[in-house]
Amino acid sequence: MAEALALRAESSGLPLVERRIRVRGETDLEITFGFGDAPTPLAHALGLGCVTVFDDSGGALFEADRAELRGEALVLLARQAELLQGPFAGLRVWASGHNDHTGGEAHNLALSLARAEAIADTQKRHGVDASRIAVEEFGWQFPVAEESPDAGRALNRRAEIVLPGE
Repeated sequence: MAEALALRAESSGLPLVERRIRVRGETDLEITFGFGDAPTPLAHALGLGCVTVFDDSGGALFEADRAELRGEALVLLARQAELLQGPFAGLRVWASGHNDHTGGEAHNLALSLARAEAIADTQKRHGVDASRIAVEEFGWQFPVAEESPDAGRALNRRAEIVLPGE
């Protein structure tokens, strides 16, 4: 993960607005950089200009329609807690929950809140100061993939740790 955090990207004329680190498995990461004239919708909703997002999508943390953390998620969250207490010590962080478009809006908001709270609670148990963590539920507001096929839907069912960007 340290190597992933050290990666930088540039675009001629456009500022970096998002660095997204998607966890695909215990040792598999996908890193994308977003550039633009304005903050991403997620960054804007949090009042930030640029964000670094630890994206735990695709069922890495939760079963479909569930907010209980999967056992294998605890290793990943422990590593994230180390980063939050190491290179990102002192920064405010957001635990954000997201869903796909299946189910009703009220259900998805409640589920995304429960997922965000599960992430935040685990980070606190790993020693991240509770005063640094804000919890946000977004339901299906900010999809990262097309809802079809099912693989895209799975990417939208996610929990994220969001930090102010560079």
